[in-house]
Amino acid sequence: MSPASVEGGSANSTGTVRLTAQAPGGDALVTLTSDNTAVATVPSSVTVASGSTANTFPVTTLVVSDNKTVTITATYLGVTKTGTLIVTAVANRSVFSVKDGARGADTCTITNDVGALDCKFDASDSKGSIAKYYWKTTVGSSVTEFNTTSASSSPQTICDSFKGGTPVTVDGRPQYINMTVTLQVADSSDKKADPASKTVRVYPASQCGYTF
Repeated sequence: MSPASVEGGSANSTGTVRLTAQAPGGDALVTLTSDNTAVATVPSSVTVASGSTANTFPVTTLVVSDNKTVTITATYLGVTKTGTLIVTAVANRSVFSVKDGARGADTCTITNDVGALDCKFDASDSKGSIAKYYWKTTVGSSVTEFNTTSASSSPQTICDSFKGGTPVTVDGRPQYINMTVTLQVADSSDKKADPASKTVRVYPASQCGYTF
């Protein structure tokens, strides 16, 4: 197998075994092993059809926190050959959505006089080896920050989180305020990725001092 490189967990690779002569009648069964199955796995064998000299096999990779080199070994008729696969770490990337709000995606409604919201923050589409999720909500000059170890969480807001919001008027009536949600994912050493942000509509429902 020729040396190759692939991002762990985000893509798989393909190996090739080549014989020095055509496979005999009845095919040639080549056994395969990986020296690090926690990083890359291969099938136990690959068959080279009679009259052929080569065949391919899949290599399945897993997410790694730093680059790993895996040695893949092929054995046929007592002859052993090796190839290497470099499994690279995927750079952490912050990606999230705001969902489950009663008024649809990217909306939240205040549900009580404490300031709880009905929506969920979901960072399950973030990339990399992630240990912690750092969230920030901003309404006017009010900033609320919290962190979780779970990709999906309820916003940890209180009424003070919504002070100073500017009402957005629709059809002559105030309807909602805008809240900016920001996420930074971090690895096990607490190194943070670049932030991702989006604007979410918050419907006060006459809670937290709002009259609409």
